Amino acid sequence: METNLSTVFQHFVTNSKYIKELFRATTRNFSDLQVFDPTLSQVTTFSIEDQRSILSLVCGSPALVVLGQNVVKAQVVNRILNEPLLLDPMLDNEVWRMVKIKFSKNRFMTHLTKEGYDVSMMTSKSHEGLFRKIPREELMITQKTNQNLPQDVYLQVGLKSHLLRTGLELVIAPTSINELSIEQFLVQCRNDYHALAIYCLDGKRALNQLELYELQYIKNNLPSMPLLFVCSCESPESEYANQQPQEPPFFNHIHAQLCEMGLLNTDKTLENPQPHSDYHPKFLRKLSKEDDFLASGAKPENDRNGSLNDSDEKLDATPLNLYNFVPYNQILGNLIEFSAAIYEFCRSNILQQLVLSAYVLNDAHTKCLDSLIVSAHDMQRDVQITPKRLQFAKDKEDALFQQLLDISTTRHRKIRETVERVITTESQDIVQTAGVLEFQDVLLPPDGFVNDVKVIRSCIIQLQDHVFNQLNKIVSEQLLKSVSLLRESVLGTVTRCLETLENSSDHESYAASQAFKSILDSAYHLDVTARSSSSAMKLFMDRIRMSVDGFRYTSVKIDESWKEKIGAQLISSVTPSKLAKSISQQFHQKLVASHKAFAESLRNLEAQQQDRLQQKEGARDQVRKVLTPKIARLSLQSIALKDQLDNGMPDCRREIGRGQYGIVYSCNMWGGEGPLAVKSVVPPDEKHWNDLALEFHYTWSLPTHPRIVPLIGVVIDKNYTNNNAAVLLMMPRLPKDLYIGLKEGLSYRDRVIIALDVAEGIRFLHNQGLLHRDIKLKNILVSYHYHVIYPQVRFP
Repeated sequence: METNLSTVFQHFVTNSKYIKELFRATTRNFSDLQVFDPTLSQVTTFSIEDQRSILSLVCGSPALVVLGQNVVKAQVVNRILNEPLLLDPMLDNEVWRMVKIKFSKNRFMTHLTKEGYDVSMMTSKSHEGLFRKIPREELMITQKTNQNLPQDVYLQVGLKSHLLRTGLELVIAPTSINELSIEQFLVQCRNDYHALAIYCLDGKRALNQLELYELQYIKNNLPSMPLLFVCSCESPESEYANQQPQEPPFFNHIHAQLCEMGLLNTDKTLENPQPHSDYHPKFLRKLSKEDDFLASGAKPENDRNGSLNDSDEKLDATPLNLYNFVPYNQILGNLIEFSAAIYEFCRSNILQQLVLSAYVLNDAHTKCLDSLIVSAHDMQRDVQITPKRLQFAKDKEDALFQQLLDISTTRHRKIRETVERVITTESQDIVQTAGVLEFQDVLLPPDGFVNDVKVIRSCIIQLQDHVFNQLNKIVSEQLLKSVSLLRESVLGTVTRCLETLENSSDHESYAASQAFKSILDSAYHLDVTARSSSSAMKLFMDRIRMSVDGFRYTSVKIDESWKEKIGAQLISSVTPSKLAKSISQQFHQKLVASHKAFAESLRNLEAQQQDRLQQKEGARDQVRKVLTPKIARLSLQSIALKDQLDNGMPDCRREIGRGQYGIVYSCNMWGGEGPLAVKSVVPPDEKHWNDLALEFHYTWSLPTHPRIVPLIGVVIDKNYTNNNAAVLLMMPRLPKDLYIGLKEGLSYRDRVIIALDVAEGIRFLHNQGLLHRDIKLKNILVSYHYHVIYPQVRFP
């Protein structure tokens, strides 16, 4: 048993060290990403909860913590160490102090405080290399020992044990006196160790109140600590006797109590325990059977993540409860089967912890890689599309300017006809609105008679402004009917394009979009005045002034009829041809000025965008050539570790192929699937490592397709050669390639099928935004039914 357990914990120490290295490299690279781009921060891709999950699973020294009843504790510890180190307690109410057993080349035993101070000089005996069993007086806490040693002093024991050589510590809990002592010990275990607990129970009685409190505290505060319950009622004398296992009298009652607390499943025992499949992250691998992609014409109904078909096992995509490890607890009803039970208990829980840690890391790597790939794609798209956006805005503005210029220069007759039509149809309405006009800042007497020249002149000026404002509004509305269609079809698109470019620039400038809007606004702000309407208008206004001067000694009644009379005279004085000419000139002048302003602002925007795009190109190169390859390599390492922990190394048989990038071996079975082809790739340098990691990420992310050979898994063989590691890629093994098929002879029907399949596979890759880059006869595999499957994908 000691040898088997040492293998388990050596496996844990080796892999946890590797996971810690990946964890440190991940946090370091994510910190670099945060400096490069705050949107790709460590918190968004590698949350604090994920980091705590990994730290809780693989950090801390491994320890077997033995809790519970003293008699069973002594028997369990002696069986683990394969030597009678602990004496059986003589009394049921003996109080033991905490014992820590670790590896040492020389046997020793000493008393230490929590701070690590040696207080052995307070005792009269020295135990270094002279003891086979721990003396009872060194272990027990009595009134006599308390005079020399404080109660919180623990016993440190060093043994030369193959099991402890792995770094494992054996921690024997002190006898539970009260709730406070229980909490203090369990908090120390949580802070100092990566603990697997063995809870020893007396099968002659039910759980007492202190034991129930201790178990409930473990469930609430240490939910990830696995528990192996050992329920025994064997006497110390029969510990090593060859007896048939007997179920303790209170075993069923204790089992019911533990199930009620949620610490056990409903089954009593598991003779051949296996890792809890509900929490085993098998869904990370693409489990597709050979028949799925060899079936003719039938495409698998699966999603982007390559989920299984209806005929395969249904696996929930989120069974890990946000990466919280769910321990695999067991209960044992005798000590005869203890060796096999503790081995399987430790192996199952440690394997799940390591696999879960690798999965959490890989999930963070995948999220980060997806963000980087999208970021690089957006940068490339920005670099390519920005010049096109600028040219689009310039072309649209030129076309709009020419159309509006045509309106202002060549359509003078239509504008004159519009003015004549407005005067003919709308004059009555304008006169009526003039009749009800309320004058501003003019105080009229109640009877309406005014003989003040200044007041009369102010009223006439306000009537003039009102009439020409109304005329300006109506003429502009009629003129804009020819411009509104352009405004609706062009203004929104071009304005949004320019605003997007302006917002992407570091300079706060909105001149281009505003200048473009002003081009169309030129038609909305026409100024129809008395001077611009006709030359007769000037004579009319002079007559009005002369009339007003004649009112010096005559009162004028300013009422509605007078207002309408003056408004009608103002409208009748308007000359349509001159007014149309004035409108065209105004429109033309504003249009040319807006066009020049837009051209100047667009040149400034182009200069700003050119500087920004140069920076964007540098950032994209940084993402593509530095940041993404680092994360891709970490992703490859984490998923390879997960697959290796899950399924071990593949048993590579004979060589079946050799190419530019590696050697292909046959493999009968790996990960529950076979026969397989194992492609071994040995990257000679960092660049090839990074290229391989990126290629693997893209291939692994592909949805399942019947014309693409799926990747079953990947492992890294660090001992492949003396100096280099090899990446082993597992794929389904197919009977032959197209080169061999052509040599054997193919019918016309088979050739047509192969041609269609080749086109289908290439189209699928192109739809995913990928290029194969190495299509040749030997890279086109053919099934027994002459269906084409591509064995690999090459990417830029």
